[in-house]
Amino acid sequence: MMRKCALLFKVQLLQQFGINRLLHSGTSREKRQMLLLFIGGVLLALLMAGYSVGAAYGYVYLGLENLLPSMLILISAMITMVTTFLKGNGILFGFQDYDMIMSLPVTSFTVVLSRMASVYGINLLFNLVALVPAGIVYGIAANISLSAWIMLFFLLFLAPLLPLAAATLLCILITAVSLQFRHRNLVTIVLSLSLIFLFLAGSMQTTQWNSNDITALGKAAGDAVNHYYPPASLVSKAVVNSSWADYGLFALISIGGALLLLAVLSHFYTRLNTLLGAVHTRGGYQLKELRVSTPFRALLSKELRRYFSCSVYVLNTAMGVLLLLALSIALLFFDPGQIEAALNLPGAGKWFCSLAPLIPLFFIGLSPTTNSSISLEGKNRWILYSAPVETITIFESKIAVNLIIYLPCVLISSLLLALGLKTGLWETLLLFVLPVVYTFFISTAGIMINLKFPLYDWESEYAVVKRGTAVLISMLLGFLTTLAPIASAILLKSPLAVTAVFTLLYAALTLGIYQKLKAVRLFVA
Repeated sequence: MMRKCALLFKVQLLQQFGINRLLHSGTSREKRQMLLLFIGGVLLALLMAGYSVGAAYGYVYLGLENLLPSMLILISAMITMVTTFLKGNGILFGFQDYDMIMSLPVTSFTVVLSRMASVYGINLLFNLVALVPAGIVYGIAANISLSAWIMLFFLLFLAPLLPLAAATLLCILITAVSLQFRHRNLVTIVLSLSLIFLFLAGSMQTTQWNSNDITALGKAAGDAVNHYYPPASLVSKAVVNSSWADYGLFALISIGGALLLLAVLSHFYTRLNTLLGAVHTRGGYQLKELRVSTPFRALLSKELRRYFSCSVYVLNTAMGVLLLLALSIALLFFDPGQIEAALNLPGAGKWFCSLAPLIPLFFIGLSPTTNSSISLEGKNRWILYSAPVETITIFESKIAVNLIIYLPCVLISSLLLALGLKTGLWETLLLFVLPVVYTFFISTAGIMINLKFPLYDWESEYAVVKRGTAVLISMLLGFLTTLAPIASAILLKSPLAVTAVFTLLYAALTLGIYQKLKAVRLFVA
């Protein structure tokens, strides 16, 4: 059984990262794309590692290094829960080669084990980048014993198991509930988003942020984590006190949860996937008057239906602006003066408010819908490309989807940020103008990037939305175009002027990219 599981896992690994195609049929262009993908992945890993080191050093600087094990477990749990939640429907359920895989001489348990190994491997990679740098900082600062170092090493492999099991069980529950409805994709999207925001809201409520002492806030956060997430308390006691009894209990709970997950998933796996492949039909069709619309409206309607028909697509692209909306609501109850009191830096609150127009950029640039909209046409792209419409109309319909999804959240968030941070006249004006301009910029840039790095021969939408080269390059572009104005504003000590300049710059870039898109002609190779 383990040999068959290893073979299935190998096939998934080669397919997921495009290694098989690169080795056997990769052209020079594909090899360049894979090189860019690798470089982009390394840069993202370095950024995550740098953030991990900085956060860990902050706890050490405040003398709270003994709380780091708890915080590491919390970070691992959050990464694993969100990653598994977003990837579950693409890897575990509803994948296109399900019939072919299940026709092989393997049991459901073998298929489940190989699929779970794939999800576990992805989470392990994220945890490796996020936890190892912080763990090393903690180990050196706390001068821990050899046994504690051993615990930290194996913690990397044990930490994702329990949240992985919990997130997968929630995916099963959501899938089972959505099967009862005709519009099950919409139900899956609503339930998934609701659970994610409940999780984030619960995380924010674990601590009462009523202290101006940043050290007290850090200690309160650590205590809250230990109280509300018992595995974190076990790990903290184990590592800090070199207690193998607590560590053994944590390992037993984690491994037991993973085994329970495998048993439950194996039992319902065939039934769930069979129901997911079923098609709902409705009788009573009535012939009505034929409606005629413009090419743009027809394409926009098609794009919107395509967007909401794929839960992975929606969750991956809408999450950024929804998080922006949640942050804006939270900042309604935020006093900028708390920053000055906590950091003991006069004027820090005013500086934070002056940087307010730049806050939404990070969330807007995370993953626009356009960076995978061309690739999602897949093998049926010839239908669209041969349609009697101008190419720019096709691009405009895809850009319009991103604007329809993003702009309402952006405008509402700008209003909430202005009210919560009590920004001045010019800050408020830029708080509305810059995010809107940037939304147009990232939408058009996403189309251009996807045209340069398309992925048409995919087996699952998940491969395009989550692992496409265009998606990664778009994320890097979003990060760099967010970091550039923030760094410039801090270095030049003139946030208003810098924000205005970058607003004009992004507007000019948007017009330039749009003019280039008008010159593009689509054809099926």
